[in-house]
Amino acid sequence: MSEVSGKIGAIYMSSGGTQLFERITLNGSGIQTLANPNVWVNALYTDDTGTHTGAADQAVLTDAGATWTINALVGRTIYNTTDNSSGTIISNTADTITATLSGGTDDDWDNGDAYSVAGTLVDEALYSYTIVGEITCVSQANNVVHIDYTYYTVAQVAGFFNWTLDIVGEALETTDFGSDGHRAYIPGIQGWSGSADRHFITTLNMADYVGSKYIIRFYMKTTTTKYRYQGWAYVTGIHLTTPVDALVTEPLDFQGVRTIDYVSGV
Repeated sequence: MSEVSGKIGAIYMSSGGTQLFERITLNGSGIQTLANPNVWVNALYTDDTGTHTGAADQAVLTDAGATWTINALVGRTIYNTTDNSSGTIISNTADTITATLSGGTDDDWDNGDAYSVAGTLVDEALYSYTIVGEITCVSQANNVVHIDYTYYTVAQVAGFFNWTLDIVGEALETTDFGSDGHRAYIPGIQGWSGSADRHFITTLNMADYVGSKYIIRFYMKTTTTKYRYQGWAYVTGIHLTTPVDALVTEPLDFQGVRTIDYVSGV
């Protein structure tokens, strides 16, 4: 995507997203990057593995030792790691999974074929991610995990000429009678918010965006490096100013959701 030289901020949006399941192996630091940027992670699952215990050339996986909840796996991706095929799960019983496999050498199940499927949900407190798709989950370092995320193809819908960004972190006081005479604190909740001004130079109705979630970019530099802060935010307010001798301006308010990331590039 080519950015406009001199622009210092913009709102990006998509009419909809594509839900994807991606299977990745975290490195020793518990970090890996997804295949797509502009993402919203819905859930992270640890890797459930096993083998097909049924007959050869089967369209349905059978694992006699499995105890899945009926249809709890629908919509996830199962991988036949023996023939490198995969497919979206259509249905499952306690010990079978139905999915149309493709992309492998056989695209079916033979006795002893190994499988991998998104299994146990990982608590949100145990992982983090950036909007550009970098996953960090130290508790699962070197393990295979499955990411359920929504990928957005975005386009600019509005730019602005002035912006303010506030990134804050609470400090919760823990001072008590056992303290050494100095106030003591522990970190609390982090968050961010922002505001921006844009000129009313198009017929775009910004009121339509209030209350909705978009990708907001706050540019520090607009050369090829495109250093910027970027994150998901709700547009929480619009305040029109109409002087008699200047352009109409539209100050905007944003409330950040989850983290804001400092990134560069496209």
